[in-house]
Amino acid sequence: MNREPPARADWLRQQERSNLAILRLMVWISLTLGRHVGRVVLYGIAAVLPGMRANKGGHIINLSSVAGLRVSAGVGTVYSATKFAVKAISEGLRAEVGREGIRVTTLYPGAVASELMDGSSDPEAAAGIKAFYQANEIPADSVARAVVYAIEQPAEMSINEITLRPTRQEF
Repeated sequence: MNREPPARADWLRQQERSNLAILRLMVWISLTLGRHVGRVVLYGIAAVLPGMRANKGGHIINLSSVAGLRVSAGVGTVYSATKFAVKAISEGLRAEVGREGIRVTTLYPGAVASELMDGSSDPEAAAGIKAFYQANEIPADSVARAVVYAIEQPAEMSINEITLRPTRQEF
């Protein structure tokens, strides 16, 4: 039984759709501009930070990957490097703007149903990635729920990092 008032329930559904659209855009940016990820993150921050500073608050959410927490030998070293860059940028920003009421959250998703499994141009690597994702992936709305969780916290509290992955994913 739904205990939320109808207006709140409608708002929550609208937020879920909006968050999923934002997540899809974040994934597209990450995949399309992967080798430029540091620049893309910095441009995004530069676009929103002045307004957040003027409003004395806001929330920046950056999408990284579990590959930004651990490098696997021989697999995706450059990809991991770009994701480690997102971590460094986010942590530096958090230290810089936290006193201004601006929160910074970095998401580190594991295997999530997305276009990532179609991102490799090497046929052998692509087959391995596709098999791994098909065996392990969690739905994209899992990441959207993590975004909602971070955003819904009180302004005086910041969820700095969220690592989420399929239960069966080892790394």
